[in-house]
Amino acid sequence: MIADNLASTLERYAQDITSAFNFLVEARGTISPDAWEVKKLTDHYGFRFIALANKEGRISAISAGDITPTPSQALLQELRREVVQGKTVLSGVKLLQGTPYLFAIRSLQGGKIAFGAFDTKYLQRVQKAIAFGEKGHSMIVDNNGRVLAHPKWPCSRPSEPELASDCERCIGA
Repeated sequence: MIADNLASTLERYAQDITSAFNFLVEARGTISPDAWEVKKLTDHYGFRFIALANKEGRISAISAGDITPTPSQALLQELRREVVQGKTVLSGVKLLQGTPYLFAIRSLQGGKIAFGAFDTKYLQRVQKAIAFGEKGHSMIVDNNGRVLAHPKWPCSRPSEPELASDCERCIGA
């Protein structure tokens, strides 16, 4: 029952993140990226930024946020490989300046992609709220099996998100 509720909560979160991202991508050019409402929406979902990259890799911001320094070309190529035509995709965890983020990614006309980096704070809050007795806990992993939320994560090497199979060694649990 708890696992079903957690899955339902995370599924709803993914739908909400995707909807907010799609709205901001579609509304680009019609609303100011510095508008209070845009800032409130991006802050609510933990977006660090939402941006466009053209096929040459030049990046421009859609929403206000910290996009400096810009994501590397290697990261952009990784995001491009995950794009599914006509669909917004949520990536597994990726590092941006040594901090773990998830990305919403969408292909656009002319070889452009829209992408937004959002933090894992909400996932960590949800995970902390789930307990099984005194010592039991939940763990949330991304679609590649990398740990997103665990009571003892990030481990001693926060710049390297651990695979769930490595989690016990990493956190010493």
